[in-house]
Order: sequence, then C-alpha cells, then structure tokens
Amino acid sequence: MENTPNRFGYKYQCGGNITIEAVIEGDFPDSPATNSLELVFGPGVEGDSYETPHVMACCPEYDTTIPNCEQEHEQYCIADLVEQGCKSMEPNLRDFADEAFSSASFEDTIKRGAINKIADHVRDHQVDCLNTFVTDTGVGTIPPGCDMDGNGIRYGELLQTGVWSFDPDGLVTNVRITVSEANWTGLFPLDGTPDQCNSADDNDGVLFLELDPEPGSTIVFLVMGSASVHGPPLGDEKIEGIAMLSSEVSGCQPGSCSSMRVLIDDLTGMGSLESFEAHSAAPVEVGTSDDALAVDDFQVRLWDSTPAVFDPQTDTLTIPPGAARYAISADAEGIHRAITATNETTLVLTRELDGWTSSELTIGYDDELGSHWTLVLAPAQWH
Repeated sequence: MENTPNRFGYKYQCGGNITIEAVIEGDFPDSPATNSLELVFGPGVEGDSYETPHVMACCPEYDTTIPNCEQEHEQYCIADLVEQGCKSMEPNLRDFADEAFSSASFEDTIKRGAINKIADHVRDHQVDCLNTFVTDTGVGTIPPGCDMDGNGIRYGELLQTGVWSFDPDGLVTNVRITVSEANWTGLFPLDGTPDQCNSADDNDGVLFLELDPEPGSTIVFLVMGSASVHGPPLGDEKIEGIAMLSSEVSGCQPGSCSSMRVLIDDLTGMGSLESFEAHSAAPVEVGTSDDALAVDDFQVRLWDSTPAVFDPQTDTLTIPPGAARYAISADAEGIHRAITATNETTLVLTRELDGWTSSELTIGYDDELGSHWTLVLAPAQWH
C-alpha cells in the first residue's frame, strides 16, 4: 500500500460495487435525513479506465495458477476502495446538498448548510475514516488465507462491519456512515504484462465520479484545444502555465481523448451536458520564470450531469456560472491529487453541422491558504 524506495508493484484495475449509507440527525426540519451513494467500478464503467482507475491494487504480479485467497490483490482492492471512498465522500456530500435541497427557501438553505458542515468534517478527518473502515474492520490487518474448503477472507463483508459516527459543527448532532454492501468482482488485466506502480497512491488524483450519461446523448471529441492555469503571486510574478489538450490534432489514443456528451430534447426544449473530459496532451511546467513545477498529467472531468438552457433559435446550450462542478486532478513529481471546483464563467455550447463549439470556460478554486486559482479552457471545436 505504501511507497517503498527501490521497489515497485504491478497496477491492476479493480472491479466491484459499493453502497454507502449516511443517516444525518440534527435540529433542522425533516431530521433525520438519509443519503445513499451507490457506485460501480471497474472495466467497462463510464469514466473508469485502466489508465485512471477508480480503484486499483499495486501488488506482485497476479498468479492465475494459485487460488485467489492466497494472494493480496482482493485485500488491496478493498483497502483502496476505502481510501477512494473516504476521499470522494466530501464532494459527493456537497453534490447531494445541492441536488436534494436546491431551492432558495429558508428550510433548504438550512439543510444545505448542515450537509456542507458534514462535508467539511469528512474533509478534515480523513484519518478517522480510514481507521474506521480499514483498521477497525480488519480489512487492512487480516492477511489473506484459505480455509479447508478453499474459501478466502471476504474483505467486502469485513468492510460492511464498519460504522463511522461523529458530531460535526453546526445544526447536525450525529452522522452515522456505514457500508451496506461491498463486492469485489475481479482484476484487470489478467493477461499480458500490467504497468508498474509505486503504491496504492498512484490513483489519488482520481475522484469517485458516477457517470451515467443518458442513452440519447451525443459524444463528440476535441479537435484541438488548450488550457492555461493562473495562480497567486510567487515573488514578483504570478504562477502560470499553458498546455495543449489531448485531441485529434495531438494524436490522442482511445481512452485518453478529450470528449464531451451533450443531450438535447427538442420536444421539451431541455438540454444538458452529460459528461466532459479534458486531458493534457503532454507534460507542462507551471510556475514562474525562476521557479517551476513539472506537471506530468492533468485532467478535468465534469462531476455530474448538468442541466443547460437550450435556445432553439441559436442552437445553443448555456450553463451559467456556478452551475457545474468539475473534478480536476494532476500528477506532479510522483504526487497525485484531486480537487473539485466550479465554473466562474458562462459556458456556451453551439451546435454546428459537423459537431459542437464551446466558448472559453474559466474554472475557479480557492485553496486552503485562501489563494485563488483559475483554469481557463480556450474556445474549441468538437466533432
């Protein structure tokens, strides 16, 4: 699980599913409130890939000639599932707050604030989450083993014994988070030679997104595009960087091409951006003329399907500022991290005869020091 100098393992994408239940009690209307998060992960799941897996194991090469119960892969998949789940719980809670209590009413404002206080607590107590579901359940401490019938440790069932209870700040008096179901269904690839990895942290730049585009949506791929990052001052200069995005012009390979899915219902006049993925085409330096950091890779992904205003006169979809949430991840010098951020400017998508065009889009983020960062995606064509 941990990075060990001069040692490496093999990267396996894990398959399975998990259902997380949260019961929220407090001094607000309709308490207690409940939220259920159901996630499927593994090969074939939209938004999950071997290159950027939602859940992965970094282990010795899997031996297909000996029983699975004698090997560590299932255990490490479930342990990484916990880490990914704990890390992704905060933005999922904020998404739940925005969707479930979206009106401007006094009651919804109270509930939204209560859920966001829980998200703050989860963000600041990641070690408690890991201890509850990895250490206390035995997922991380009980080694693999086979019984007389050849059955192994069911690490998914061990995970279901965990209960994380806490009292966050604000109107909420108690939160109880449990795993009602967790299943491991296998590894990928089991043929050929997997990529090398250094630890289970190699996918820390991936957040647990549940992408489920509507069947009628249209997928288009980026023809050519670029992105620039603008950060706070460092010395006498501001932190900046510019990169080309993975596109048809850059010769992107399947699975790494920037793309988006758009849905328009001409009968109802409604539309939505179902998915959006922008990948960097090559490493880029971010910083100043005196001090720069090499960013090996970054990605921008739409967090969830986002409603848009459709204008049939201009064939445009419009998403106003603050309406879309994005997961931005980056790999730099062996460190993998991810954040969530929102659009600061209006995004306008225009339908053309051979695809779509997108307007300039600015995504903003305030870090823990209060510094403001923006990622600007240039206007682009999508076919």
